[in-house]
Amino acid sequence: MKRDSNLDLIRSVAIVTVLAVHFFLNSGFYDVPSAGLVLAAILRTQLMVCVPLFLLLTGYLNGKKTWSPGYLRSLGKLLLTYALACIFCCVFRAAVLGGPWSPIQWIRGMLNYSAAPYAWYVEMYIGLFLLIPFLNAAWNALPGKRSRRALTLVLLFLAVAPTLNDIFLHFGWQIIPSQWTAVYPVAYYFTGRWLREYPPRLRWWHLLVIDVLSAVVGGLVHLYKAQGGPIAYLSLNYWNGVFPYICAVSLFSLLRLWDTERLPAPVRHGFYRLARLSLPVFLLSWIGDQLVYGWLRGPEPSGYLGTGWLVPAVILVLIISVILAEILMLIQRGILSLPVGRKKAE
Repeated sequence: MKRDSNLDLIRSVAIVTVLAVHFFLNSGFYDVPSAGLVLAAILRTQLMVCVPLFLLLTGYLNGKKTWSPGYLRSLGKLLLTYALACIFCCVFRAAVLGGPWSPIQWIRGMLNYSAAPYAWYVEMYIGLFLLIPFLNAAWNALPGKRSRRALTLVLLFLAVAPTLNDIFLHFGWQIIPSQWTAVYPVAYYFTGRWLREYPPRLRWWHLLVIDVLSAVVGGLVHLYKAQGGPIAYLSLNYWNGVFPYICAVSLFSLLRLWDTERLPAPVRHGFYRLARLSLPVFLLSWIGDQLVYGWLRGPEPSGYLGTGWLVPAVILVLIISVILAEILMLIQRGILSLPVGRKKAE
């Protein structure tokens, strides 16, 4: 089967936007008054498509998965990648940041997903992975497009629509029930399945306009809510927020339309390599963040680096993370090539 380079492109965009969102986390963006940060606020909303793109891809690609012992065993490689990333982060923390060398603390950190500080995604994905066969069974049991649309809309009402309460509460109202927002990975999963079976019939520029307008409105709403103070958490612009959801779906659909076959073969191969390394790059980018932002901001950081540093900082973190990820994957291949490792992988 011919490889779909558009999916490599989407996964590559997803991991780069992860690193870009971490720029705002590590650059002092959340510590300074929001006045004058219009472009930064809009960019942050746009870049919050990172995790949603990964979740949409999960739904798009895993529609045929069914429950079996072999399916459960396939989780082993992900857990091995996670364990190795934890070791990398623990060694870095101990050798560079003066953290503990205690194996007990390392193991405790692996079990509570703190050894690799960005491992919350692995913790979330494990639950989604276990549900996928049953989500597929529910989707396939529905009689047709109308009922599948209803299921998707119900999940969006439960997980995404409640973020609009950030606006309603400003006027003293909570209109939408908000106890089920944690199921947003399932909402994105079913949206990915929907996009696979019923792709939107929109032209590329329609999708681009929707994406940009959603990012602009989301950023301006965030600035308005900040009232000139530091930009704080706003569920409306979080992973399950209305604006990142619209941006993610429109950008995903836009990238699916791009004729990647016209790109030079080395560029397509680059997307393939980065897509293949996306999980270890995600997990190990914490090390890159500590090195790059520690250098850029100095030993006593204050203020905001400035949006002009976004691209250079992301490129530096990406280079460091890819190098570390290649080393991790080399070690992983060595482990899986061992008789015991190979038997477990099968």
